[in-house]
Amino acid sequence: MMLLACKFNSRRLKGMRNAFLALSIDLSSIVRDVKEFHLRSSRIAELPVFTLEDPAWLSAQVQEAGGARLVRNYSIMLLKRQERDVKELSGEDKDYRETLSAVATLGASIDTFKVGRVALWVALISLAVSMVALLLADVGRNTVLHHLPGLITQSAVSPTW
Repeated sequence: MMLLACKFNSRRLKGMRNAFLALSIDLSSIVRDVKEFHLRSSRIAELPVFTLEDPAWLSAQVQEAGGARLVRNYSIMLLKRQERDVKELSGEDKDYRETLSAVATLGASIDTFKVGRVALWVALISLAVSMVALLLADVGRNTVLHHLPGLITQSAVSPTW
């Protein structure tokens, strides 16, 4: 099994979400429509009925063995198969939609992470601007700005580390 290292980013998640939505079909309405189609007696009367019978030689052997002749209604078999397959598809669709929900949640969390990172940078810039504003606010004898050049030259001449 080969593992591919993929970077987790919102662009890939959005692409995955769009691919899921593009492939999406409404299976709940299909389940309802298939049941409704097969339950309408007027529709079934219009549908041709196909039957499957055993060949004559096999039917003769079955009757000799004491069995009854078997005639299968292919239309009813097809109806049952369609209902079973649509139910299976509906279950798969439920799993698919849960996956889509997880993808949407991951996308929202990574977007939140990006917004938080931007907010942190805005806060740092705001802190720097407010520090500059405080330094420049009152340039008197007892301000930090007044003592700053002396502190810089002192630390440059004699490092404290």
